[in-house]
Amino acid sequence: MAWNQERAELSCSFRLVENDPLTAFFHVPSPYLLAAATAEGAEVQQRATDPAPLISVTLRRSTSGEATVRLAFRRSRGRATRGVK
Repeated sequence: MAWNQERAELSCSFRLVENDPLTAFFHVPSPYLLAAATAEGAEVQQRATDPAPLISVTLRRSTSGEATVRLAFRRSRGRATRGVK
């Protein structure tokens, strides 16, 4: 797991098992908001979870192997609204 302060990006690598989805949960501290979730080596799905500020990212591969997810953030201009998706 690595945080890039200049890019406001968190990257994490995971070992995945063939066709077995992995869901990771992340706490997003104020004043950050998730801008995008991408992955290398896997399909990625993102969604907000209640209660905010949790997000979950589900990764899936058709073969076993490593995948890296990158979470890009932006700074909120005001107070983040809780519970809104």
